[in-house]
Amino acid sequence: MNTDTITDRESVASAVCDIIAETLNIPRAAVGKDTGLDSDLGIDSMALIETQVAIEERFGITMLDVDEMEAREPKTVDDLVDVVLEQMAAVKH
Repeated sequence: MNTDTITDRESVASAVCDIIAETLNIPRAAVGKDTGLDSDLGIDSMALIETQVAIEERFGITMLDVDEMEAREPKTVDDLVDVVLEQMAAVKH
């Protein structure tokens, strides 16, 4: 787990944006909280899995499995940040 634990929404969102940009090999400026995962970035299921693994490593959490993620249908980066924050809260309890 990364020792630089971040918990506030803006910091988590920024880190998630960084991870997405790195995973997709796109400029960081192309990723913001309202950016559509599919509609704007064209993120496919494999890229989403790679993103989830990077998020798990960065935050020391376990993300939802594929079926749970599909049920949640995160449409935007902000939706994905919601999932990350929920999983972070679950780890603390």
